[in-house]
Amino acid sequence: MLYCIIIPLVLILDQWVKYWVTINIASAGGAPVQLIPKVLELTYVRNTGAAFGLLADNPMAKWIFAGLAVLFVIVVVILIARNSFNSKLASWSLALVAAGALG
Repeated sequence: MLYCIIIPLVLILDQWVKYWVTINIASAGGAPVQLIPKVLELTYVRNTGAAFGLLADNPMAKWIFAGLAVLFVIVVVILIARNSFNSKLASWSLALVAAGALG
């Protein structure tokens, strides 16, 4: 059941990071911010579609992706609750992917 607790925790962390980026980078004109000089740089980019802007011009795309994400998360939670996986790594991985899908 711990797997199902990690989903909202990771989702909250994901939303907090997105909020932080919006406040600190997007409002500053989108200029890159160096988190670790010469190693890690964060740049604000907005993607309104799926991977690589897929379906970005389709007004129904966000609802399609939201529906698929919710469906995926429901399936993952049911599978984890039924203890369908022999591997803890598989359960943890799916819980983290589910959190990412919701994010």
